[in-house]
Amino acid sequence: MFFHSLGNYYLENLVKNNLQDNYETAFIDNLIINAAAVDQKDHHKWIEQLNFQKRIYINSNGKDMNLIGLRIFSSKKMQLGEDPEMPFASNADYVSFTKAVGASLPPGPSHSYFFASVTAESDRIKTYYTTIINGYEVDFENEDLFYANTEYLSYSIKF
Repeated sequence: MFFHSLGNYYLENLVKNNLQDNYETAFIDNLIINAAAVDQKDHHKWIEQLNFQKRIYINSNGKDMNLIGLRIFSSKKMQLGEDPEMPFASNADYVSFTKAVGASLPPGPSHSYFFASVTAESDRIKTYYTTIINGYEVDFENEDLFYANTEYLSYSIKF
């Protein structure tokens, strides 16, 4: 199940309205929280309540021009799809695209790095999204695709 940008607002509200309580077992392999346009502060509190998936992948880009614009031109604070901050959700893996994708104008590739020119140019990014969208588990020990961030428990994808 793939939630992109503002779509994550619906996922967050599903939890705030306790609708996830209706599920007793996981029926989804991968829940993908991609470039999330929701406040990153205290995100772990609602993400840790999700219970209908086997795995959660949270993808971010600290130079996402769309999310930066959202924050600058509205009353919104730092977005989860920018730079997630601690505490992290214990049931999720965090993948940063900041060094691989970064900023771009027009802003499309810095926000929608799961398709179009980015995946055409980067076999690593294409492999990552193909893996998670097809419900498989990511091997974060694959040093050809990822390197561990030393600042906090997350991974950066290589371009």
